[in-house]
Amino acid sequence: MGVLITSANFVGKYAVAKTAYSDLDAFINDNEEQLIVDLMGAVMYADFKSTLNNSVPVVGSNPNSQGYVNIYNSFYADWGADIYKSKGMVLMLTAFIYFMYMKQVMYQATSQGTVVNSSDTGKNVNPGNLYQYWNEAIDSYKAIQEYIQNIHPELFNIGYTTPFNGQEKTYGISLFQ
Repeated sequence: MGVLITSANFVGKYAVAKTAYSDLDAFINDNEEQLIVDLMGAVMYADFKSTLNNSVPVVGSNPNSQGYVNIYNSFYADWGADIYKSKGMVLMLTAFIYFMYMKQVMYQATSQGTVVNSSDTGKNVNPGNLYQYWNEAIDSYKAIQEYIQNIHPELFNIGYTTPFNGQEKTYGISLFQ
């Protein structure tokens, strides 16, 4: 089980074959925590994780818990001339993991080299279409970082400083789109 998501999140738009769930859970365990650390930084992630109860931040568990609840959930926020939109951390992580997992399983290393993984009755998926999932996740990722840094930094103080050290991620492009 991941920090915030499990294979059960992969339904509908993010559907993954149920036969792949054991591999997907292992993939989530290997990648989800690093995505959250990249989002916030190590110190803030540890503080965030201390507010979790059943993978959901709980208000009142520490002074920053309201801020964590705010970024965990979807939000719209005005800042400057922009409107920042986040679909919430669960959907952001689901989209990131879906992109990364599908990209990994799309290609298979064989003794003849790397091949596109497909069944006889399946059709090849254009890898460029996967980037829509990455880019949707980036929208929420950037909105959450902006919320922490500029929109409401007062909600994320440990002592007198905001321990934010999130790493930048950029939109992806593909020539195959």
